[in-house]
Amino acid sequence: MFTQITRTGNLTKTPTLFRDQEGGKYTYASIACSRRFKDRTTGEWQSGPRIVYDVHVTGNLAAAVVDLASRCGNVALEFTGRLIEEADEPGTIRQKVYADNVTVSLRGQNVTVDRPKGKPRQGPDLAAEASSAWEEQAD
Repeated sequence: MFTQITRTGNLTKTPTLFRDQEGGKYTYASIACSRRFKDRTTGEWQSGPRIVYDVHVTGNLAAAVVDLASRCGNVALEFTGRLIEEADEPGTIRQKVYADNVTVSLRGQNVTVDRPKGKPRQGPDLAAEASSAWEEQAD
């Protein structure tokens, strides 16, 4: 069984890009996250426990994460994916995430987006989809 999660955290190191037997790209990004909360008695902000997620990223998204980390170092990323807990040989539980998406967090850092020249934007055209859905409802 798995849980869908979204977290924001910092890369702990620059990930390495790998290729599988079919030539597909993938990487494992180690991302450290901690929750901030306000202590009710003191009113001060505290950091919760640090959790490091092994985030499995595939395809062009994997290449983009590795490229970003290589150029920019320790960046804050947000990821969404399926969380699976696995126990290793000594019995330590590791939290692995199979990422559906990875984005750069704008909190506390400046970001520049470079789009490949001559390539159309990938992914759904959300504005067109929203317009179509609205028109269908109006009929």
